[in-house]
Amino acid sequence: MPASLLDLPNEVLIQILGFDNLNNELYSLALLSKRLNQSSLPIFFANHGLTYTDPNALCRIPLDGSLVDVLSGLLIYPPVPARRFFVDITARNLFRQLERLQRFFSRQPSISEVVLFFGPLEKYTSGKDNLLLKWVAIFGDLINTIVSKSCGSIRIAGSHHMTSAYTFFPHRSGLRRVVQAVSRGFGNRPPLTMCGRDWEFRRDRKQGSQAPVIQLSPQASRAASVTAFYICSPILLLPPCSPWTLSVIQASSITSLTFSVELPADVAAAVLPLVFAAAINITRLTVIECMWDMGKISLPNLPNLYSLRADPGFIIHVIQTMNTPQLRSICMHHSAKQRNFHILELSHILTILDTLRLTPAVSLDVAFAALRVAPGVQLINPTEGNHPLMQVVELVIDPALIYNINIPIACAWLQNFPRITRLVMDQLAYYKPHVKAGHLELLLDAIAHTHPCLRVVEILDQHHEVPRVNEVSKGRYVFEQSRATRWESNVPFTAKHAGIPRSFPRVMPESVNRGM
Repeated sequence: MPASLLDLPNEVLIQILGFDNLNNELYSLALLSKRLNQSSLPIFFANHGLTYTDPNALCRIPLDGSLVDVLSGLLIYPPVPARRFFVDITARNLFRQLERLQRFFSRQPSISEVVLFFGPLEKYTSGKDNLLLKWVAIFGDLINTIVSKSCGSIRIAGSHHMTSAYTFFPHRSGLRRVVQAVSRGFGNRPPLTMCGRDWEFRRDRKQGSQAPVIQLSPQASRAASVTAFYICSPILLLPPCSPWTLSVIQASSITSLTFSVELPADVAAAVLPLVFAAAINITRLTVIECMWDMGKISLPNLPNLYSLRADPGFIIHVIQTMNTPQLRSICMHHSAKQRNFHILELSHILTILDTLRLTPAVSLDVAFAALRVAPGVQLINPTEGNHPLMQVVELVIDPALIYNINIPIACAWLQNFPRITRLVMDQLAYYKPHVKAGHLELLLDAIAHTHPCLRVVEILDQHHEVPRVNEVSKGRYVFEQSRATRWESNVPFTAKHAGIPRSFPRVMPESVNRGM
């Protein structure tokens, strides 16, 4: 009997399967037998850079429409140990990809975190009844499956699918409400899907007459244990998905709620009070890049709110109009849509806190290249205690400081915040940056010399202790400084040193030398 591939020892078989020119062939071999499945798929996953064996690591699953992708292998592989998943959906055949993803999640014993990031596909913003019914069935099954696996953190971003399937109608008068109710009773108008005292969502007659919505399934309701909910897409706040969102918040013990979504002013005024009323027990609230008109929105009190991260206008609205006795931390976010960061905004918040005799810890969330002062305002000597930046105890920035900026320039920039004890580099959307080997260690060593008050650096949920000065390798820091731009007192700080706009404020480089 002639020898076959399965007659080879495992060591030889794995060496053969590890050739670089094999990719889709590994998936085909995995379909032939259990032994080939167990031997070829780990190599297939490694070729795609998939991290699936560590329960605490983020498993990234790209869905780009390839004939054979990572998810193809996961669907024929035993349930993986990974419990945190980031899914990047850019494929055109959206419904098929969502069905495949639902099958994969249904096979997992439990899930701790899911991020669904939809690419720029606006093909299904609205549609006829058959398309809407298909979206409700497929997407509803997916998100209910995620909740039924006791998922603790859900983040959905970047999608506008079916957000125009329903139209928002405000009621102008009581008589009109009566007329519309009577007309609907005679079947002249499409049925309601979500309504309030003076507003309603309903289907456009040109699109269809049915009004299906996504509801939380009984199984998902019993297993709901979401503690962190990230609403970064309007699909969660608009029909047909909004009833599901409210049900998940009510059924779970959500402690952290994040908004990063824009809504029309009248829609925001109608929907947001319902969401906040359902999440009244949250302790952490993040509202960034939303641009809501807070003068038209009436929000309930949040008695357990401990930490608030938001744009200046929302922070002022909360501390002036809402009862938040447990508030201990405020982080002011600088919108990416505003090129300049105005210190006057921070100063205004500090003044209100002082007037109301509130003493929360103040943090700042700002981009590296955005710390530019308003016209007529200059950065004063940081040793003056009345400067607004002297009140900042924590700094939240984008990871560009660690990945793209020269270390001496970064340290000189951090001198604008002499009292911070914690530096957080984070962002709402996950991504996999390229980091130079040893760059983080060099930055921590440099911070130890130039910023002795800073003790903790957190980068994408990973904590790093800043070493003491006597623990720092002096040779590494001096070597990095010699490779960097030569700092001299007569050399101006220009855009070419850091690749940032010319209007960036001059931060004198000798501050780095003084810290050494």
